[in-house]
Amino acid sequence: MARPLSQQLHAAIKKINRPGSFCATGGDRAVNPGLAVAGLGPIGLPFTSQQAKKLKAQCKQAPYGKGEATLVDTAVRRVWQLDPDRFSLTNPEWPQFLRGAVATVQRELGLETQTLDSHL
Repeated sequence: MARPLSQQLHAAIKKINRPGSFCATGGDRAVNPGLAVAGLGPIGLPFTSQQAKKLKAQCKQAPYGKGEATLVDTAVRRVWQLDPDRFSLTNPEWPQFLRGAVATVQRELGLETQTLDSHL
């Protein structure tokens, strides 16, 4: 007699031999990335309303994926994006902070043998 589906699923999951967790959490001191935007210059964090308006003027509406299509629909997603070539992160402490965050995620997810990169 065949086992119930729930028992089959449980048996299959028990066979998974994966180190690490399915998520990573943690905390560290906040590091300001040193945001500088082409045409605006340095932008302090957190944004003021005035800075947000100026920054939005430099952005374009962010698309989203639906199947194989890439769409822009403000009824679904009201988000703006700034292309990576339009800004830089200038704080010299930022790369070290980011490397530490990536290393933490890598360790907690059990991905030490994998190469992880952070990128915009």
